[in-house]
Amino acid sequence: MRINQKLVDGKKGLEYLIVDICQDLDLIAVTQLNVERPKRPQTIMLSDTLSQIELGKWKVLEHSFSPYLYMSDEELLKDKKRRKWLQRRDSSFNIIAPLIDNDELRYNYLFIDSSSILHRLIEASGRSRSYVAKILNRYWYYGSHVNALLPLWRNCGTNQSLPEVPSFDQDPELGKSGPKTRYGSPYRGVTLQDIKHIRRFAKTIPNGGKARLSDLYDQFTRKFMYARVKPMIEEAHEIALPVPRAKLISRNAFKYHFKQNVDQLELIRKAVGTTNFQKDYRGRAGLARQGVRGPQVAMK
Repeated sequence: MRINQKLVDGKKGLEYLIVDICQDLDLIAVTQLNVERPKRPQTIMLSDTLSQIELGKWKVLEHSFSPYLYMSDEELLKDKKRRKWLQRRDSSFNIIAPLIDNDELRYNYLFIDSSSILHRLIEASGRSRSYVAKILNRYWYYGSHVNALLPLWRNCGTNQSLPEVPSFDQDPELGKSGPKTRYGSPYRGVTLQDIKHIRRFAKTIPNGGKARLSDLYDQFTRKFMYARVKPMIEEAHEIALPVPRAKLISRNAFKYHFKQNVDQLELIRKAVGTTNFQKDYRGRAGLARQGVRGPQVAMK
């Protein structure tokens, strides 16, 4: 049993990350993992924990941390966007550094009395109690490492690009990439191909009339996602056939990517016409009150 391993109570469904161990006081400082927000570390009895492990009621397991947690600054800075992350990380760490770098203060905070030490950090930093406590809780919760204070460190570098095209290799009944829905089967995830189709589709929206996203979604799915069958008859037209939800993107996903990739001013221009758009909607330089006469304006 060592620091950054986790203790799992299978019966109660609790998971604790080991923050520190004090054999002199027979205590283990732990922070609970299966919570929405990191909490302040608490202590449990070392001897009782060992007994629970021997009885098979508790287990000691390795905890899985993100590989970005232990990256050097040089590795992180390979992506220039992360420079601001490091600045925020260092700014946060400087607030709690007097505690982290002092073994005696760290020992007292985890095993003796945390309130007085927390008060000293608040006074020294000039930040609020909730802010300082949040930083400390995150530090212990994410592995007691300076990179634990990276903003949303679990997502650092994990914003993967979208797949090129949808994949239907997996049986739709066994699971899909889309989110669960209240009724029916989940939708599939969005791909780069879908975004290209959304941009193409936007250019075909006719002029005159306000474009409703709900109606546009129905038109988009019929045009780009429905199966198409052409009867074996001369001069017959293709027929669009509905497909299961597992082969469609959701209505909300379409609305989000439509707004991200289609110029909203262009939609207004299509709705009101070019002349009215130039007259009433296009951007203008200066102030709205410019040229307006007011009190005490001399009339010529």
